[in-house]
Amino acid sequence: MSPRSQWHSGCNQSGAGGSQRVHGNRCGTCAARRGARGDLSAGTGMSTKLLVIVPLLQASAVLLLLTMMTTLRIARMKLAERIEQQQEYGFGLVRDWLAGKIPDEVAVAGLDTCIEDALAQVARRTSRECKRVDWEAAVGLLRRTTWFERMKKNARSRLWWRRLDAARCLYELGRLSDADLAVRLIKDHNATVRIVAARIVRRVAAPELIRVVLEQALHSEPVLQSYLLGLLKPYGVELVGPLIDIVRSEESGEALESAIKFMAEIQDPEFAEPLLARAYDARPEIRAAVAAALGHFPGPRTASELVRLLSDEDWRVRAEAAGSLGSVVAVDATDLLRERLHDEEFPVRLRAAVSLCQLGSRGLQCLLDAIRSDRAEDAELARYVLRFQNRARIEKAREMLEA
Repeated sequence: MSPRSQWHSGCNQSGAGGSQRVHGNRCGTCAARRGARGDLSAGTGMSTKLLVIVPLLQASAVLLLLTMMTTLRIARMKLAERIEQQQEYGFGLVRDWLAGKIPDEVAVAGLDTCIEDALAQVARRTSRECKRVDWEAAVGLLRRTTWFERMKKNARSRLWWRRLDAARCLYELGRLSDADLAVRLIKDHNATVRIVAARIVRRVAAPELIRVVLEQALHSEPVLQSYLLGLLKPYGVELVGPLIDIVRSEESGEALESAIKFMAEIQDPEFAEPLLARAYDARPEIRAAVAAALGHFPGPRTASELVRLLSDEDWRVRAEAAGSLGSVVAVDATDLLRERLHDEEFPVRLRAAVSLCQLGSRGLQCLLDAIRSDRAEDAELARYVLRFQNRARIEKAREMLEA
């Protein structure tokens, strides 16, 4: 029987009166075969339709995406053009108001017709192009707009991008009366808002604001900490009290170490006392930071404390103490530094040798003695330090001659 036949071999095909066809229609096996062939034909037809429909859907999706991108680009271009036009209009109003050409009410009403992005650009442009006296007057004008009131409300918004707009606005137009809002934004859980809000301290130098920025900086990661502390450096006098309080009460090792290092950068004489108190801290990293910072505060108590730290059990503390003794020119510690030339740790030996170069003839004599000694390591270290110091002196003299 042919494979293409609709009958299977078990069917009786010898019946009379068309019994073959009747039997085949009643046979379940034959009916299943015909159904399978029908399903296969239907499946083939469906696959052919899908091969046509799927590419059409894909092409339609790509066309829709391109249309949306083009529309969005056009909308952005129109918005940028509108912002530029309104920025020019708003800046013209501020300029005319400063010149006394228009009254306050007209200027405020005209500014209220501008969109938020345009007014933000007006504030930035006014701060760049106007004198300080005119700028402060313009700040008073811009603070009377409904836009500024919205920005103050945005400082308490649940949406982080609105809080970010508020932080940018206060950076340009903030005053002491806005210190509470600035503190709120500096403590924001969003890092971008915190970074922008911290810049408000450049305009609103309120003590509570400086303290909050300092606390945020000391508990931040190194990159952000460096940025925030850079914002605070111009306010050295205002930082004295907060830094002393932090060094006396802070328990976090990383924050305390950062505060001590920041003290060394500011170098206010009032820092010496709290630093000396922290020299007995149980954590070696804190003692090492204190030893390094004390090098910026010369005095009898500082020198005696550094001498004590020179015998610390931790080599990092000994190394920092040895370096600071040279910075404060503790000539009485010459013999102790000479002993540290034989320390088991190389950083301690190197710092001691460098400090001996800073202590005048007695220190240099110690290095010359080391060169003449039988210890090859001591002689090599002394030669290296002396060459390095001579090169530094030559470069300094050259700079002085060129100046």
